Amino acid sequence: MILSAKHAKRCGVYAFYDKDGHADGYVVEFLKGLREVTDHLLVVVNGEIDEESRARLRANSDDVMIRPNEGYDITAYKKGLFRYGYEKLLEYDEAFICNDTLFGPIHPFSEMFDAMAGRDLDFWGITAFHEVPFDPFGTVKYGYLPQHIQSFFQVFRKDFMKTADFREWWEKMPAIDGYLQAIGTHEAVFTKEMQDRGYKWDVYCDPAPLEGFTWDPLRDFPRYLLETQRCPVIKRRNFFQDYGEAIGRSGGEATLEAFEYIRDETEYDTDLIWENLLRTVNMADLKKRLHLNYTVSEKIPRKTEDSAVPAKDGHLRTALVCHVYYEDLARGCAAYAANMPAGTDFYVTVPDERRLASVREAFGPLEADHRIEYRITGNRGRDVAPFLVGVKDILSKYDLILKIHDKKVKQAVPLSIGRSWEYECFQCLLPTCTFVENVIDLFEKNPRLGLLTPPVPIHGPYDERTCRKARDQGSDGSS
Repeated sequence: MILSAKHAKRCGVYAFYDKDGHADGYVVEFLKGLREVTDHLLVVVNGEIDEESRARLRANSDDVMIRPNEGYDITAYKKGLFRYGYEKLLEYDEAFICNDTLFGPIHPFSEMFDAMAGRDLDFWGITAFHEVPFDPFGTVKYGYLPQHIQSFFQVFRKDFMKTADFREWWEKMPAIDGYLQAIGTHEAVFTKEMQDRGYKWDVYCDPAPLEGFTWDPLRDFPRYLLETQRCPVIKRRNFFQDYGEAIGRSGGEATLEAFEYIRDETEYDTDLIWENLLRTVNMADLKKRLHLNYTVSEKIPRKTEDSAVPAKDGHLRTALVCHVYYEDLARGCAAYAANMPAGTDFYVTVPDERRLASVREAFGPLEADHRIEYRITGNRGRDVAPFLVGVKDILSKYDLILKIHDKKVKQAVPLSIGRSWEYECFQCLLPTCTFVENVIDLFEKNPRLGLLTPPVPIHGPYDERTCRKARDQGSDGSS
């Protein structure tokens, strides 16, 4: 069946679930994109949803259906397709099903729908999963994974929806109790089942160029699909799926490449991505997937017309919090603290009055360029309590806070191990004035950046490999 792109009448079902019952801005943006190509858009919510989010969904769709969180997106699709009755569904030239596992539209959905309208098809999708010669899920009846349309976005034409095959497929859909069952019940088998019955299908993004490179093109080569094939979506899972899963097949660069393309080459607001991910996923997974690592130079960057940063109205309000326990380390702490920009506020905490005098003497020379406040916090909670309790009243007053403390390791022998630990900690935080300025510049350029931590020292007993070797050789280190 070929459609007229300009006159096609279309309905859609968008399946939504959120563990907190909240619809972030990316959902609204996705629905807005769908409404441009849809005559009737239904949102099916699995589970509870807060009132604000319910209002947002209603404002950006034609109907919202709220149901128990049962049967995953496949059951939500079924309930949505037949919400108004089978005959009502047949009033449309196309019906599509999709879900909230996607960010988009990165490119307008209209491009995709217009391109696919000219193809003689019964059903279609955005991307295909390549054939896998075995069943990685253990639920596929064929014993292997056939090539199939990925069910996060599937479109059905009217002539296909009129058939008994289509109707019975959904009416006989069994209760789905788990993710792997959902794969084996619908996603991995629907395409082949209908193809074997004589129906024609295709996908918007041509899978052929990546045959042999990957089974899942949108997972492993998202930038290629976005940039070269104008794919309108990217999977949320790309940003948080276990990193080991990625580096088993690559260097793990796929998500970063795709994000940089979206940020730099499209009009999609990447703040929508940050808003959702920072609320819902493990930050460690996000850090790994997006390679959120920075190499900070101790040298002044060479400015060019291309690299020049626009002048800002004001600098970030910055403070340093330093806890000193060992009097003999106070001067060393002060020497590193001197690398903070002039005008930085200092808060120096000590356990008791006796140590205060030595610390004042060490930090005294810095008072010409910095406002320094000294606080006695008691000898409790090591360096953490002085920070979280001793200066808690000032934490919200600054845009950036650098927290440091003196460091002396007595449990590691020889004592050179602890001395190097102290050295590496400070050298990775405050080696030079220029280094500190470059760190601050990173925060100014990346408004979503909330925390930077230096690399962990990995020498002596802190190096896992050294520890393992010592265990293998004996506690004294001898062979």
